[in-house]
Amino acid sequence: MKSYSTIIFDLDGVIIDQSIGITESVKYALLKFGIEEKNNDTLLSFIGPNLKSSFMRVYGFDEKKAMEAVGYYRETYKLKGIYEFKVYEGIASMLSTLSKEGKKLFVATTKPKAFAETVLKHANIDSYFNFIHGDTMSYDVTKAKMIKMILDTLENNDFSNVVMVGDRDSDIYAAKENKIDSIGVTYGFGTVDELRRANATMIVNSVSELKERLR
Repeated sequence: MKSYSTIIFDLDGVIIDQSIGITESVKYALLKFGIEEKNNDTLLSFIGPNLKSSFMRVYGFDEKKAMEAVGYYRETYKLKGIYEFKVYEGIASMLSTLSKEGKKLFVATTKPKAFAETVLKHANIDSYFNFIHGDTMSYDVTKAKMIKMILDTLENNDFSNVVMVGDRDSDIYAAKENKIDSIGVTYGFGTVDELRRANATMIVNSVSELKERLR
């Protein structure tokens, strides 16, 4: 089994479950446009992908309207939704073990960097990470670009010991674009079929299994 020395984690659906905070914030934004969304699966589809693109993809908003929706989303998210999350059981212990073993740990998330830092600090697990990469408030940095930024900080160009851990196909595709391995987790918000179609290097079903693979 391959050993990884540098591990890049997605945030939502891998480290934390913030489904309530995110979906309630999306509901709030939609109500500003007279849209009352009751389909929970539709709301859950906003977890993981870029928020602006999700408003455009799901509701057909143009870019200007989508950014207006993002603004409404942030109104409630930064006050309430950002604190409505739970860390998946076993994550803190796994991060502690990996850190003690000398592995370099990073976060790459479509959540704005400031929000990601607040969440991880509130969860008291921010100290395990070498760096936290997030999007800008304009949503103009892709997951693939974040991974590239991380790879550029490494000492050599051998990325065979680098892996991206994510729960959505967008995480897997971003890893493939940078020619690194990927681990898809099924305990988040993506599906097994989604991860298989994206051709994840491997798929795990629990935090304990993820820990075993990463060690």
